[in-house]
Amino acid sequence: NELRSFTLLSSGRLYISMLSHNQLAAGPLFVSISPGTVSGIRNDNSTRGWLITADGELVSNLLTPFLEATNSMVLLPQNSCEMVPLDRRSAEAARALCEQISGELTCRQIGWRESSVLLLGRMLIELSRSIWAPGPSSGTTRIDIEDLPAYISSHYSEDFSLPELADLCETGSGHLSRT
Repeated sequence: NELRSFTLLSSGRLYISMLSHNQLAAGPLFVSISPGTVSGIRNDNSTRGWLITADGELVSNLLTPFLEATNSMVLLPQNSCEMVPLDRRSAEAARALCEQISGELTCRQIGWRESSVLLLGRMLIELSRSIWAPGPSSGTTRIDIEDLPAYISSHYSEDFSLPELADLCETGSGHLSRT
């Protein structure tokens, strides 16, 4: 059974060589890679993150229900590589779960496999919440300027202006533009 890869990129860059094209990715970012679509991954010295590989049967039997329940099957692309930009809060939550998974894999106490799968499922749910989080609505949402690139990437299909983005970050248009 083929392996599926999940990468949480906290910082730095990944160079992903896919069968159809190459892609440069910068963190914080979550990457889900379907079997047989990537021929290589390289990173630079500043790259920090985790790579999790899972048996395809395990993914289809145990993780798919987590994603179906949250309408987030986009995190399991069939024939491609899905990249999800993360805001600081989502990246921190995913990092904490990756550390817990790493602890389970290192200690290998009774139930470590099951615990690892549950933690990975929880991470996918948290990421799906980040993906499907509602956009800004008349002052109810505020984001940090550092999280603005991830916000724009995940809401690229929406119409917004510099003043609207500045309001979202609770700053002035000039300051946001310079930043």
